[in-house]
Amino acid sequence: MRNAEVARLFDEIAAILELQGDVPFRYNAYRTAARQIAALPEPIEEVAAAGRLERIPGVGKAIAAKITEYLRTGRLAYYDRLRAQVPPGLLELLRVPGLGPRTVQLLHRHLGVASLADLERAVAEQQVRTVPGLGARTEERLARELARLAQPT
Repeated sequence: MRNAEVARLFDEIAAILELQGDVPFRYNAYRTAARQIAALPEPIEEVAAAGRLERIPGVGKAIAAKITEYLRTGRLAYYDRLRAQVPPGLLELLRVPGLGPRTVQLLHRHLGVASLADLERAVAEQQVRTVPGLGARTEERLARELARLAQPT
């Protein structure tokens, strides 16, 4: 069952679109599709084989075609193109609990943060609090989360 795999792919597409500052309608469409696919009671492969992808709430013709491409080839050209447009470190930043695409975008735009190392430096130098919309509490929370990530599991 590849439902979780396809859902993760669409969640990442949504995150990339949001990082790029795309219109909310587009990235929310991918998030909605991801949630619906993750909640499917049957394997996405069976839904696709039966020609019922567009019956999934939030899945239209374009997203159905992307699901079909991914199930058939194991790759998605659209995702590959999007991923190539975003510095790899920005997606890595989304692993930090509580750090979403909007905040990553703000940090990147205002401080040039493009990796975990950049974020650690910005937090240590108390630069995060200078970003409009963020503050000392956000900076302290990020310091705690970065320390937690650095601990061996």
